[in-house]
Amino acid sequence: MSTKRTVAKNIVSTLVTQLLSWALAFLVTLYLPRYLGAANMGKLSSVYSLVSITGVFVALGTSTVLIKEIARDRSRAGVLVASAVTMRVPFGIASTLLALTIAHLLGYDSVLQRIVVIGAIGVLVNSLNDAIGSALQGLENMTRMNAIVVTEKFLSAVLTIAAVFLKAPLWAFIAVGLACSMISLSINVVALKAAGWRFGRPSRADIVHLIKEGMPYFGWYAFVALYGQTDPIVLRMIASDKEAGYYAVAFRLIGTTMFIPAAIASALLPTLSRLYSTDREQFDGLARRALTLIMFCAMPVAAVLIVQPELVLRLIYRGQFLESAPVLRVGGLAMLLWYATSFFARLVVSCDRQQSMVKTSAIAAVVGIPACFLGTYLTHRFWGNGAIGAMASDVALEIYLLVVYLHQLPENTFGRAAVIQMLRFVGASAPVVVLLSLTYMLHLGLWVVIPCTLAYFGACWLLKCLTPDDIRLLRQTFARKVKA
Repeated sequence: MSTKRTVAKNIVSTLVTQLLSWALAFLVTLYLPRYLGAANMGKLSSVYSLVSITGVFVALGTSTVLIKEIARDRSRAGVLVASAVTMRVPFGIASTLLALTIAHLLGYDSVLQRIVVIGAIGVLVNSLNDAIGSALQGLENMTRMNAIVVTEKFLSAVLTIAAVFLKAPLWAFIAVGLACSMISLSINVVALKAAGWRFGRPSRADIVHLIKEGMPYFGWYAFVALYGQTDPIVLRMIASDKEAGYYAVAFRLIGTTMFIPAAIASALLPTLSRLYSTDREQFDGLARRALTLIMFCAMPVAAVLIVQPELVLRLIYRGQFLESAPVLRVGGLAMLLWYATSFFARLVVSCDRQQSMVKTSAIAAVVGIPACFLGTYLTHRFWGNGAIGAMASDVALEIYLLVVYLHQLPENTFGRAAVIQMLRFVGASAPVVVLLSLTYMLHLGLWVVIPCTLAYFGACWLLKCLTPDDIRLLRQTFARKVKA
């Protein structure tokens, strides 16, 4: 299969999967905060953050190693996955004990400590499932993996919403994630055996090799988890559960939009890794077109969050959580930066320059965590909402990461033309901002989406945000008609 056809198939499959996942996640985001309230949302988000931080010790950065090595030598997929699964089990047990110890030191009550244990076990099961998913991604055939992901998301959404209507206790919502991960893992194993795909025999040499090669990624993921997941924990320490909840609501809403860069980056990582070694010109062209697609999707969403966060909260929560509006406004800018930095980070990895990312993320953690403490303290004291400062610290860190990642990429990957194109997308978002304010005053509700979408597409056409080659690639991609 040609590179273009492979890219098209993977992007379509992953985008469809992520779109369905987004719809299901949005349903959860719609119902869960209304039921739990700000305080319980703050508690739940702090548990998620804690198990996410300790969870980086389970895989030790080996997922990306699996993707890259299997993409370059498919014959070793079975033994590499078996070795990865074997090494993750003891590390997962240790991670669970570590999470429980930290929860005790932070003063979590017995109920929250039990929730932490359930969540940490869920991270272990998810990590085992991720090893299989990484293999499928490395084979550049993600249709089966995406189908299983959708199944898991569907089950999770249905069970979570059912728990809401049954008025389940807080621990049940963490248990839902664990149950769905176990079901997904079982389906994955059965499906792979039915397809004739066999695990190899774990090799001590391969385990050592995976851990050794995964160390740069582990360092990167560990520091990213530290500066990216500590906000809810800091908010509970300095401010209150409610303010942590305001942050959690804004973060969840923003997170539902992150399927776009995640889908594109996940679909392109194995292809970009291969092209970097074989065809630098195709690598540069594919990277530029992917960035264009990401920014095309990001700009209008960011404009809505920055200009009218109250509109978003009123439409979704009927006036509840309006305290999250200023957090969401800052988060709109953070989301735009997250879109770019998440993609640039994958590009750096595909260029085998992950060693430099460890230092970058370490600096971000060393600076970011104190910045979160400071921002949370100041905005809690003067405005009564520490979540604003926590989100603002995220913006500052993403700006730093954006600059560093661009510097780490090969020369000429992105040039002046890319900057001009980004400015065109900013200009195309201006009519959306104006129209959004007008339609909000007319109380059009959800109908505001239609005129804003038409205005954005029209402005993109007038400003030539997309070149004919970009439009052709996108059309062929979504039609699955990319020619060899």
